[in-house]
Amino acid sequence: MKIQKYRAWVTGTENVMYQPREVWINNGEVWLSNAKGLPEKKVAADKVILSRATGYKDQNDVEMFKGDILKINDTYAEIDYDGSCFLVSFIEKVKENQVDKNYLVILTVKELVEDYKVTVIGNVYANPELKKLVKG
Repeated sequence: MKIQKYRAWVTGTENVMYQPREVWINNGEVWLSNAKGLPEKKVAADKVILSRATGYKDQNDVEMFKGDILKINDTYAEIDYDGSCFLVSFIEKVKENQVDKNYLVILTVKELVEDYKVTVIGNVYANPELKKLVKG
């Protein structure tokens, strides 16, 4: 059985990204573990955003998580989770009969890494300005 990985973006005074080994949620608090799996950081539940790993890596072997911004050819996309799978949507420019056409492409992350060269350039929590690059 594969163990899910998460990143935790802690907001408020810290604004820090953690990659805990484990996460516990109890009575409105979130505990983040250290590398040994022991509780290390306690955070109020409303101050933490958990991002789940997709199980895939980009072309540079960087693990991809929900909320990551990806560079795909000359466009950008954000990884989203719809409750059943990780998705990306982006505008792809194609030249047909000497006419430039734009197509909305919606793929699972699995399909994306199989068909495109993908690079993680940041995430919407640590780099909110990257969200402006995303169209689609």
